[in-house]
Amino acid sequence: FFFKQKTAYEMLRSLVGSEMCIRDRYMGYAEYYWLKGEVEIGKENLKQGIENLNHAVDQAQQMYTKTSFYCVKYYISIAKAYHQNNQLFQAKEYISLSKEICESQEVLLKSVIYADVLVTYANIFKHDINS
Repeated sequence: FFFKQKTAYEMLRSLVGSEMCIRDRYMGYAEYYWLKGEVEIGKENLKQGIENLNHAVDQAQQMYTKTSFYCVKYYISIAKAYHQNNQLFQAKEYISLSKEICESQEVLLKSVIYADVLVTYANIFKHDINS
């Protein structure tokens, strides 16, 4: 007996083909902007990097809510970028939002992302104390 592996379209019967394409398109754009933002930040182009990361959040919110795993992932990147540039007020704002979202979920958003939130939170607030 051979078992046919189901496609995403077959597994998520609540979404018809066109809805699946729309969801995939938004997440594709979100991940594109996230990667583009990370590259810009790596080049020390903070303004453009954060602009791209905010586009990633906007795209993710088209399909999910602002409390989704993807939005938290992008908020963490924004917080790290501000922290890297010693803009602690903004860094605290984004990392605190990420922490609040993770802790408000009945089941914590993927434990790896929550661990990243906690480490980044500690680094940002430790930096503030040492300043």
